[in-house]
Order: sequence, then C-alpha cells, then structure tokens
Amino acid sequence: MHSLKKIRLNNGNAIQLLFRSSRRARRISLRLVPGYGFLELVVPDGTPMWAARNFVIKNEEWLIKKQTKLGTWKPFADGLEFPFRGRTLLIETKCKGVKEINLLCNRLIVSTKNRNINYVVTDWIKNHGKKRFTQLSYEKASILGKSINRITVRDTKTRWGSCSSNGNLNFSWRLIMAPDFVSDYLAAHEVAHLAFMNHSSDFWAIVKTLTHSAHEARNWLCHNGNSLHLFGGYKP
Repeated sequence: MHSLKKIRLNNGNAIQLLFRSSRRARRISLRLVPGYGFLELVVPDGTPMWAARNFVIKNEEWLIKKQTKLGTWKPFADGLEFPFRGRTLLIETKCKGVKEINLLCNRLIVSTKNRNINYVVTDWIKNHGKKRFTQLSYEKASILGKSINRITVRDTKTRWGSCSSNGNLNFSWRLIMAPDFVSDYLAAHEVAHLAFMNHSSDFWAIVKTLTHSAHEARNWLCHNGNSLHLFGGYKP
C-alpha cells in the first residue's frame, strides 16, 4: 500500500516521496517509478521511520538530481500553456461573478471571481477526462460483449488505470492531457481486463483488437508520462 510522506532534508527542504512498506523487501531502496512523476521509497516491513529518513538523507544528492529532472509543479494560472489532447492550450482569465470556461481554438478562456483558477481548470479537465473515458470504455466493452459497473477518474500516482474484478474502471484524469491515441490505448487496456484479469497473451490479443496504438502509446508514456504530473491538481 502506497502513501505519501514528506521527509526533511539536511538543506532544510522537504521532499515528498511515495512510501511503501513491503514484506518482500530485504533492504531500503529508492527508485523513480517508471512513467510517473514521483520517487518511491520502499522499506522492509517494520522499518522505523528514523532509519528510512537516514537512508533518504544519505542519498540526498541523488534525490535532488532526480527531482530536478522531474521538473517543478505548475498550477493552472493565467498565461500558463499546458498540453491537452495532443495540442497546447493557453489559459486566459477574466474576472467575472459567474464561472464560465470556453475553449476557443488554442485558448482556454476562464471567467471566474473569487475562485482558485488552478482548481477551476483542474475540474474542467477532470470532466473532459471522465466524458472521454466513459465513451471510449463503453464502446470497447460493447465490442467484447462485457459490462462495466462504474467508471471513475482520479489523480492516481502509481498507475494510469485499473480494473477491478467487479467491473469498476479507474483512470488518471491527467491522461486527457496526452494525445488521444494514449487515452484510446488506456481504455482498451482496462476494458480488456474485463475479459482477462492478467497480462497473458490472450489479454494482449484482446488489446490489439480494441486499439491500434498500444506500442505507440506505451512508448509515449514511457518518455512523457512524468510531465503530466507537473500540471494542476493539488500540489504534490
């Protein structure tokens, strides 16, 4: 089970890490989770926090270099450019009493008063993500003749999507910022789990029938997935 923990470094700054206690782990380790914007600290079960902190501090230089490589968080704000479905949008804000968001070409016009622009735009993107994944998932599930129980979008940190045994699909809302072929692949991947709750050859055969972009999308996420965590949402 993952949790987020802040650990204060010797330079006075605090770093936030994904923290996981594992029965299989034989030693404390740090790693960059592939395709995501967080560093993970894994400790054997029963490891005291002081020991984990000492390990982090011992590797402070390495952590700072990795964190610099990840980039800094960018809240949605006036003048910010951010990716959205394969293109770049520019946020323009207007102070009005009624909240309103309009997408005009490559400009996102946000009209609001006394509301945090970052949260307003985050909600707008989440709604688009929910609509797109709902449409894609039901279309692909109908091809398989499978039923979906519920679809949710969340700000997941360790996986882009998931499928439960009772037919609940979950996706990261940040995927709507990626090119459309990426969200098409993720929908195909999770819907395929409605037939096979594994990653067997049969599972991948179904994925190929539901999307033609599996290889391209996985390659895009490997090289660009981290960047999606730098925009909006709640500050890491």
